Amino acid sequence: MGEDGAGTLLEREESARRLADLSAAAVDGRGSLVVVVGRAGEGKSALLDAAGGIGAQVGLRVWRARGTDLERPFSLGVVRQLLAPAVVEIGPVSVRACSREPRGSA
Repeated sequence: MGEDGAGTLLEREESARRLADLSAAAVDGRGSLVVVVGRAGEGKSALLDAAGGIGAQVGLRVWRARGTDLERPFSLGVVRQLLAPAVVEIGPVSVRACSREPRGSA
């Protein structure tokens, strides 16, 4: 499986249609969780790239991260990758306010 020059997913048209439907539903406030599974070389990464493009087209904020073996020593490395753009956007003061421990904890 692969992509043609125009970016159309080959043999994943139904999956791409489903992602487009779910993206439209998310814009309307009906979010969901999608799990993409498959063997190596079946086009999971291409499908996820297409999903990001579909989401961006309908106005969703798309965040991307990629886990690698180099991430393993870092606690929540992929989560940090995902949240880094939001931290930059909202600023460090707001991040500190959000990350304070509740009163009485410790």
